Amino acid sequence: MVKLLDFPQETLSLIATEVHDNASLLSASLAGSHILSAIIRPLLWRHVYIACHMSLGPEDDLQAARITALCADRRRVAGARALNIKLRGRFDYSLRIFKALAEGLRKFINVTHASIDCCESHEVISCGQPGHFVRRVLLSIPSLVSLTVKGCYADDADFGNFSDDEDALGDDDESFPVIAPQLRHLCLKYCGCRMAKIWYNIPRLEVLEMEAGDGRAWHAKEMKRGGKWGGIESRILDVTGPMEVEHAQHLTRLMLRSSADTDSAILDENIFGDTDGHIEHIRTGIWNDLENSVYFFETNALHNLTELVLDLKYNPELFGKLLASAGIASCPLRRLYVGTSKPWDRREDFETAFPRAGNDRGRSPVSFRLFSALRELYLPCDGISFGQLDVLPLLLEELPRLNHLYLGHSGDKDRSHRTFDDAARVYSSIIRTAHTISWTGKRTITVERHSDYSVRRLQNGEYRSPRWIHSHGIGEWWETGMIKGNQFTDV
Repeated sequence: MVKLLDFPQETLSLIATEVHDNASLLSASLAGSHILSAIIRPLLWRHVYIACHMSLGPEDDLQAARITALCADRRRVAGARALNIKLRGRFDYSLRIFKALAEGLRKFINVTHASIDCCESHEVISCGQPGHFVRRVLLSIPSLVSLTVKGCYADDADFGNFSDDEDALGDDDESFPVIAPQLRHLCLKYCGCRMAKIWYNIPRLEVLEMEAGDGRAWHAKEMKRGGKWGGIESRILDVTGPMEVEHAQHLTRLMLRSSADTDSAILDENIFGDTDGHIEHIRTGIWNDLENSVYFFETNALHNLTELVLDLKYNPELFGKLLASAGIASCPLRRLYVGTSKPWDRREDFETAFPRAGNDRGRSPVSFRLFSALRELYLPCDGISFGQLDVLPLLLEELPRLNHLYLGHSGDKDRSHRTFDDAARVYSSIIRTAHTISWTGKRTITVERHSDYSVRRLQNGEYRSPRWIHSHGIGEWWETGMIKGNQFTDV
């Protein structure tokens, strides 16, 4: 029997490189083999996590010294592929911590993925905002292709001239200087609207993911009620503000998500403030997001866009206008998700979203005829209630390549298995390319076919949520969220 150590060192190195679980790598490195230890130890530093707790006391200098020591180990720093930085406490850019980080960042020459978490950083007491530090990261790491930023905000000067006065901007290309030509993926979660304009400085961005809304609730859920939210009062709503077609033509994936909506009867006063005027301002901001996104796709097409996730809590009328827009239909979309503020529980909701010719009050009826490349589609209706089963399958028949259909639910908990089976049989018979029919949170039904595409049988299973409707970054091994690597707690 061939033993692991009988393989050449080059083969062992290739095997170890494909293992991304640090616990397994650490166990193998301690197995007593000097050869394995020499191969594996550099791989243990592929994921580096630095947590800075800024106390404005002598502890800050100690943390700065530890960061300097870490960055002085060239072998370890060169082995890093992903860098997570978490900022806690009062933000003061003049601290030695940031000087040590700024000097050390340039040494992470092989880092391709970075994450900056400012959710627990608060009380900015210096002229430099967290956005200035984000800019430093972008300028310092030459191999960076993916950046995730959480709970961060910026000044006008951090990413170029953000003046609202178009005449003042003129035709000066340097208004938004290129600072990260190699970056391909940007994810912003609950960041200020000025941070959103960072992508004006990134000329070839391919994947843009933005989440906004109730940041405090999101942070509590992510941290399982632990940690103190230090974000910018959760009032981060302008997710569509920076959308301009010249900055978006390289996008292959766009995700815009907001957890707040204008249909909420009560907005949490602990989060959004306690005055009627302020709450109305929030509602107006959310509504502007919805209308701006519809207007953008009514007038523009992104010719490389294959994945579009718009979870902006549309009402049925805006939903219908969006699907009927020329820009959406002109994108070579393979996956499409459009969210709504609540489940459609009235016949009027469906009829408003999918107006019929001759009964559309001047609006264009929705047609899927031009979505010729679409493989996966999520619709917020359940596809069964109020006669939808007589209309929707015929609309979707226009999709020649649809493989996976995801439908919402009406909240009817008493709906029988047979109802879903009967509906799936109708959809799969008309949509001859369908592989699965899913109802959100309920079930996924797999379609088995004969060689002539007729339905052979339906296989019931647990609901499988599509991965692409969530933030998932770019690349094969990288996953957004906390990286399980070597952690320098309070470095």
